[in-house]
Order: sequence, then structure tokens, then C-alpha cells
Amino acid sequence: MNILATNKFKTQASHQIYLLEQLTKKHMEVTTFRKENEAFENRIKDFVDFKLSLVENKMKEQQEGAINTNQKFQEDLSEMQKQTLWKIKDIENLMEKRISEHKVNTLIAGLEKKMKQYVLQVDDDSKQINTKKF
Repeated sequence: MNILATNKFKTQASHQIYLLEQLTKKHMEVTTFRKENEAFENRIKDFVDFKLSLVENKMKEQQEGAINTNQKFQEDLSEMQKQTLWKIKDIENLMEKRISEHKVNTLIAGLEKKMKQYVLQVDDDSKQINTKKF
């Protein structure tokens, strides 16, 4: 029985050694792990720094674009205000020179009165000339 037990023990021990060997293949040494972990962290830092610089560059470009657009808008607004003020002054000058409806009506009434007086005077003069002839 000893031989059978020894063979069984040997088979079990071999199997356990095989399992331990398989498990050790899955595990790595601490120094190897630290090196690989440090390399991985460096790759992640580099990647994050690269992406961060891309985002910062995009933000700078957008900010410069917004500043340029704002400056152009301010220039256009200033020019529009100048043109508007000029047009307002021009219209005010035209309105000052324009004859109002009341003034036109007054002038027409005055002319009408003068014409009636002139017509009456010519009429009187022609009556006098006609009476002198006869």
C-alpha cells in the first residue's frame, strides 16, 4: 500500500507543481510589474498632455476668432453709427429747408388775394377805358 500511496502522492504532488507553475506564469515579479506600470503611467501622461495641448490650442484659436469677430463687429457698428448720424443730420437739414404745408397754404392764400386784387384792378381799368371811349 505504501507504493500505491506513494504513487498517488507523487501524482498529486506533480499535479500541484504543474498548477503552481501555471499560476506563476500568470503572475509577474514586483520589479517587472513596477516597470510596466511606470511605463504605462508615462504613456497615459503623455497622451493626456498631448490631448490637453490640442484642447488648449483649439481654445486659443476659438478665442482669437471670437476677438477678431468682435473687433470686426465693433468696427462695422461704429461705421454704421457714423453713417446713421450723417443721414440723420442730412434729413434734419432737408427738413429745415423744406416748406411746410401751412407755409404753402399761406403763400397760396396770399397769391390768391394778390391775383384777385390785380384782376379787380385790371377790370376797373378796362371799365374806365371803355367808359372813356364811349
